[in-house]
Parts: sequence; structure tokens; C-alpha cells
Amino acid sequence: MIMREIMRYLQAEAPASAYVSLIADGKAQDLYAQFGFQLTAPRSVGMAIKIQP
Repeated sequence: MIMREIMRYLQAEAPASAYVSLIADGKAQDLYAQFGFQLTAPRSVGMAIKIQP
């Protein structure tokens, strides 16, 4: 339901030139694929850092 709403918003509000990317941990890539998202590797790679106090 959340992804359907996100897609409705993007289709209504994002310009035609928009590039939307998502972080797909675990099986999330299967969910996103149902909405037309494709794997970006090796063209792009997600990165993160966790700062320890």
C-alpha cells in the first residue's frame, strides 16, 4: 500500500526527468521490482556510514 502511494505521488509530482533510487535491503528488491524499479549495479552503488558516539 505504501509503495502504491509513493508511485502515485511520483507519477503526479515528479518531472519527467526525475531519477528516483531506493535502498533495497534483502527482499525489498523484489517488492520494488513489482513497481518497475531495476537494479542499478554496477552503474551506481549505494553507500552508508554509521557514526558511533
